[in-house]
Amino acid sequence: PVLFSSDSAVRSLGIVKGLGEPGLVVRDFGSWRSVWVAAHVLPAPLLRNLCRFAGVHVYDDAQDIVYANRSWLAIHFASDGRRTVRFPSPSTVTDALTGKVLARNARSLQLQARKGETKILKLLP
Repeated sequence: PVLFSSDSAVRSLGIVKGLGEPGLVVRDFGSWRSVWVAAHVLPAPLLRNLCRFAGVHVYDDAQDIVYANRSWLAIHFASDGRRTVRFPSPSTVTDALTGKVLARNARSLQLQARKGETKILKLLP
């Protein structure tokens, strides 16, 4: 079966190819937002922007792999270059492997990335 949205209250951002029916829709309910997608796989930039729309914190704008919880942040870099990593709240950031303090009371941090490298950071409020 091919699924599509039939809700007239949604904002359609994409259609199901070959069917012409809404396949990527969003709806704002005031205190929360809903996103529905017919596709099985989404490109990372689209998923990242849908997360922003839904109010999800986005740590990194690159194609990196990010694992995070309240106290830890691990980033596996997909390419070389500088990254701006953003934190959901002001944090003291330390390199979890060396113990070196990288920033205090920071909302963001600049990191130099090398493709294939993984940085593991400890976050303290």
